[in-house]
Amino acid sequence: MIRKITLLLLLSLLIAVNSNADSIKKYQQLVEYWLSLSAQKRQLVTDWQDSKLLLEQRITLLDEERKALQGKLQASVATQDDVAKKRQELLATQTHLEKEQAELDAWLDRQYSGIDADLKRLPPPLQQSWSVALTETSQNISTSQRLEVLLRLYLQREEFDQRISYQRSKISLADGKQKMVDQIYFGTQLGYLMAADGSDAAIGYPSNEGWQWQTTEQLSRKQFDTLNAILGKRQAAEFISLPVLIETQQ
Repeated sequence: MIRKITLLLLLSLLIAVNSNADSIKKYQQLVEYWLSLSAQKRQLVTDWQDSKLLLEQRITLLDEERKALQGKLQASVATQDDVAKKRQELLATQTHLEKEQAELDAWLDRQYSGIDADLKRLPPPLQQSWSVALTETSQNISTSQRLEVLLRLYLQREEFDQRISYQRSKISLADGKQKMVDQIYFGTQLGYLMAADGSDAAIGYPSNEGWQWQTTEQLSRKQFDTLNAILGKRQAAEFISLPVLIETQQ
């Protein structure tokens, strides 16, 4: 009987020990699971904090980049406005210059249209100088070159008009024959001609038909030579009677 009781007690103890061992194992598993969850939670918190920091840095960088892009955009708009303003100013300047160029070309055309009429009224030596200069305008030259030639012509006429000049050359007289003649010009409005052999004398003057030589018998070779000598300072100055043409009105 006593043996049976002992065996029962031993069996109960073994069952109790086995039951406690199972419970302890479960508790250990629960503790380990809890510890694992805590570690995962801490890891998630750590990861979130790291991600949050990276995200905040990325947001800060994106915000700075956005501000930089806005600044560049505003600068680009301002630059485009300046470029547009400069373009408008250049277009206005170009339009003004083109208008002035057109006005200058029109003025030059008018001046050159009167050159032919002026040319034939000039004394022969000046006619020749003008003809040489005008050959340049027969080519395709610029406006500035046309203006330069025109000013040269006017200067030549002004200089010729302010002096008494002597010239020896062949000239076609009223009879159509060319003769070697001496000429003296008082500016562009009066000239005297004397043939080298003294056979012909004439008074020159401008007319609507051009420069004209009107023969005269009132000018002798002696008078002409005396005038030429005085002008050439080979003879002392003295009063000389010279014929002139008086235009009569009817």
